[in-house]
Amino acid sequence: MNLKAILIVGALQCMVAISFAEPPAEKAMPKKAEGFGVEEQLMLDADTMALINSRPKGLPTNGLFCSLDIYRPRGKELTPKCVVDVVNLTTNVCRGILHLPRETLLQMDLFDANGKPVEKTAAGKQFNLWTQKQMEEWLKEQIRIRWSGRSVDIVPTSFLQFASFGVPEIFQLNAPGEYILHLKMQLIEPKWTQSQKLDHLQVTWLPEVVTKIQIQAEDVQKASTTTNIPGK
Repeated sequence: MNLKAILIVGALQCMVAISFAEPPAEKAMPKKAEGFGVEEQLMLDADTMALINSRPKGLPTNGLFCSLDIYRPRGKELTPKCVVDVVNLTTNVCRGILHLPRETLLQMDLFDANGKPVEKTAAGKQFNLWTQKQMEEWLKEQIRIRWSGRSVDIVPTSFLQFASFGVPEIFQLNAPGEYILHLKMQLIEPKWTQSQKLDHLQVTWLPEVVTKIQIQAEDVQKASTTTNIPGK
């Protein structure tokens, strides 16, 4: 067998070996929920449930409650930051929730160590409840201009990141120390007739979450610097 033939045979053997080699093992990832509007939802396995139970949360109402993930992002973001998760403990109930602006879904207050309420910023003062008429008008407009994104399905035994905010974004922090955050969240479920026309909007208030938040001197300084930037 000449040198050219030997090289061809060797290349074919290499190709066969590569074809039948086992693929590398993939890293285990949390199982995602499946269905419409649940791209960011994760299923509640034992580890995930233990993590949620370690966070501030409200008591379940009909299998639903909200949980707060409070953390300190790096960089120029205002800290601390709070992510609001909605948890569905039920095994057979899917909730179709309107994806309304956070300003109408969340209600919150912050109190200092003396129990005095903290003044809200301009962004914080935008948090106001809508009337049923306002929500219905918003939904009609969303139906008119787009097919998806106006609602999200919270599937059984899963949780969904629903909103987020920076504490100094919402409240005027003037001094470091321990503060108490009170947060409530409402879920708005559209109810449809058999002819797929809107019948009414069902409002469910999840139990209040109360948690301590430590504000550091750098949080106050960063908030003050950001507020004083021209155009802010």
